Amino acid sequence: MSVTIKDIARLAGVSHTTVSRALNDSPLINPETKERIKAIAGSMNYTPNYSARSLVLDRSYNLGLFFSTLHTGTSAGFLYEAIKGVNDVIKDQYNLIVRGIDDFKSYHNVNRKSFDGLIVMSQSLSDQSFIEYAAEKEIPLVVLNRQIDGIEVMNLVPDDQAGAFKVVEHLLTSGHRKIAIIEGKAGFKSTQARREGYLEALRRYGVPVPEEYSVPGDYDLESGYAAMNRLLELGDVPTAVFCCNDDMALGAIKAITERGSGCRTIYRWSASTTICSPGI
Repeated sequence: MSVTIKDIARLAGVSHTTVSRALNDSPLINPETKERIKAIAGSMNYTPNYSARSLVLDRSYNLGLFFSTLHTGTSAGFLYEAIKGVNDVIKDQYNLIVRGIDDFKSYHNVNRKSFDGLIVMSQSLSDQSFIEYAAEKEIPLVVLNRQIDGIEVMNLVPDDQAGAFKVVEHLLTSGHRKIAIIEGKAGFKSTQARREGYLEALRRYGVPVPEEYSVPGDYDLESGYAAMNRLLELGDVPTAVFCCNDDMALGAIKAITERGSGCRTIYRWSASTTICSPGI
């Protein structure tokens, strides 16, 4: 039989209400009693019954991690780091549910009963209606990765444009003037911001950008590989390539390596740069 809160209470010599509060880190329980109860629960291999707790406390103990899409443009590395970061914080306090917003035909299953909170990795305007829906339903909500206007939500946004500028500026101050870019997925705000940072740095240093030096990518290794091969076929091969994410940088390195040329990778902010040996 599984261990219950009443079993722990009996062994600890306290009420089951005290045990419940202690295991939920209630400030009503003094720290010494709380630690003693948690130690007893650990020694008995107690596992919280989230279904029972949710009925008593009217909470789901579900935390949703939503991406604009899980099918295209969300790289494996980005997905892994996001999940790992959230999981490291919530530990066993919540059930983590990972979904793609574009998988939903309607949002009626997303409500305060099914989720205690949502984290949205917003990558494009396509997820705006979902964010507006969650805010309207008053589900605790944090939106990352894209600036949200007109809705009062917790919004954390990286400065992709400034980060890209710094990466390209590093290349320019290292002597490079023929700098290409492998762009991210079309329609993603990060793609636009990183491209603007790249162009801003080149304009600041008075360096022209040939049209053929801008190659589309899809935030995955395969598109970085294909784009790099396309650049290597140019008559005037660039000496440096700015890749809009790490996965595409790895694909670019693979393409260069297959040609028998050396390269090294510099990671700065949210972007990567593959520097190719001159004369490839």
